[in-house]
Amino acid sequence: MTKLTRENYLQFRYAFVEEFNHHEILSNNENPEAMKIILSVLTMIMCKRVPEGVVPFKVDDLAKKIRLMPIPKGLETIERQTIERVPPSEEFPEGKDEFINVPRNTGEMAVVRILIK
Repeated sequence: MTKLTRENYLQFRYAFVEEFNHHEILSNNENPEAMKIILSVLTMIMCKRVPEGVVPFKVDDLAKKIRLMPIPKGLETIERQTIERVPPSEEFPEGKDEFINVPRNTGEMAVVRILIK
């Protein structure tokens, strides 16, 4: 991401910040402007586009140390429904699809997991 052209950087920033901010969970956030600022700063750091003189330290090596991580398995930020295939049995010789409700198990509206080495 550090070698993006200006046009590609703007496209990435739009997809990562603007479009992501319209996500159902983030749009219900109490302070969407704060989330937009966090995502913008992460984008600038990952793409090495932090303006000079903004921070008193060098951010060149910081981009290499940040990785966006998926939400850990088992953590559910929204209630959702999944379909599982039940194997064939005497009652259902061809098997069947079973709807399973997966409840929300966290009080957070969104999870941002960042690994900094």
